Amino acid sequence: MRGLAYRVGSTRGIGHPCRFIALAILLGGAPPLWAQAEMVESFPEDGTRLEQAPEELTIRLDEPLRLTLFAVSGPEGMVELGDTTQDTLAERHRAVPAGRMVPGEYRIVWRGTAASGTTSAGGYRFELME
Repeated sequence: MRGLAYRVGSTRGIGHPCRFIALAILLGGAPPLWAQAEMVESFPEDGTRLEQAPEELTIRLDEPLRLTLFAVSGPEGMVELGDTTQDTLAERHRAVPAGRMVPGEYRIVWRGTAASGTTSAGGYRFELME
């Protein structure tokens, strides 16, 4: 029995209890590395068919991001954007198409970085009818 039992208060086998407690506190307070912002709303909505071109394109996220990319592609290639909120740390971002949007399918792609340093990306599509 002598080899199976430990003395009360012995730290052999688990290390010093203070180290264990400190590690638990550090890991318990750390933000999860896999957490990413998600798009909760967009205009136009994903999959929408519009009769006329939108005056602005918007996304709303569940946490503030600083966008590093907000790109729009359509039937004639990349759509030039005028006024954007790309460099602002915010939950809501918008972009104004600079030119005429012709009928066809459009895809919006975005990517951004949160204040914590985590990156997120997403996108959506809409169709502009003739």
